[in-house]
Formats: sequence, structure tokens, C-alpha cells
Amino acid sequence: MKKLYSLVAKLNDENSPIFDLIVFMSEIYFRIFFRKFYKKELVNFLRKFELRGKTYEIRKIDERFALELYRMLSNLRTEFMPPHRNDLASLKRILKNKSFFATGIFDGEKLIGYGLGRFFPLRRAVPAVVIAEGYQGKGLYVLWSRIMFKVVKEDFREYKFNMFSTVDKRNKIAINNNLKTGFKIVLDAGDFLVFRA
Repeated sequence: MKKLYSLVAKLNDENSPIFDLIVFMSEIYFRIFFRKFYKKELVNFLRKFELRGKTYEIRKIDERFALELYRMLSNLRTEFMPPHRNDLASLKRILKNKSFFATGIFDGEKLIGYGLGRFFPLRRAVPAVVIAEGYQGKGLYVLWSRIMFKVVKEDFREYKFNMFSTVDKRNKIAINNNLKTGFKIVLDAGDFLVFRA
């Protein structure tokens, strides 16, 4: 099991064509077997919230936001990027993928965060979130993760998803945020830690 998780994390981290194939097959699977998945009313999808006296909004985003997302990601000063290719063409494909639940965190009309719920066959849900420069350390990462946790566990409860997260051991901020959200470490896979909620 450790070798399997280590291989999956490595393929994901390196943006391997093999992982791209897994994502492609997941989309086909969802289009066939989960038709009602994207028509559900999400009771726990908190659209507006206040944090430290400031109001933010979370919205579902699609390929129309690809350029804005590309610019936000291009300005990040970190080696820990979202678990997919981040060129403009790839972002457009990702934001159209039916097995992904893509959201943006907005300050007014400015995109300041990107949250992605990736859903795979065998009832696996894998969240990821990135916060823009200047907005990090304000609790947005943890808040988005908790909202996504409730969406998966309550709004999508009939699908019985298990939530997993794979984090590079060097990414101390993401590790701490996962623990704050309610994830627990279930496996040390070499360079990566595997979390489950």
C-alpha cells in the first residue's frame, strides 16, 4: 500500500501523462455513472462568509476563468502548486472536467483563491486549495477545506466518498492546515504524507 500511494503521489507531482490518463478516465466514468452529481443543490456550499471583518465569496468556476486563474497562479512565490499542469490550455481543460469541482475564492470581483475537489472512481475525493499572494495566512485555506469537507460528507453523502489528501513533506503549511481541517495522517509514503478525513 505504501508503494502504491508513493507511486500515485509521484505521478501526480510530476504531472505524468499516466496521471493525465487516470483523470481522463475519471471524467468518462463520472459522465456515465454520476449524471446527477452536478445537478445537486449544495446546501453546505457557503457562498459568502466573513473572515476577520472582511467579506469573501466562493463561486463555482469554469473555463471562462482560466486566464484569471493562470495569472493568479503565475504570481505565486512557491514551489507547491496545484496538482496539475498550470499552463493556460491545461487550466481550460481542467475547469471543464466533469470529475473536478472547481471553485474560486473572491474578494469582490478579484480571484484570490482556487479550490479544487477531484473525484475519482472507487469513491475517492481529493481536495486541493491555493491562496493568492497577499491573502495567505488569513484562514482562507482552512475555511475552504472545511466547507468542501461538509459538501463531500453531507451534500454528496449518497456517493460515500472517502476524502484523501497527499502532501509533500516539505510543505509544512499545507500539513498544518490539513490537521486543522480534520484530516489525519494515515501513511508516510516517503516524500509524501497521505491524509484521510
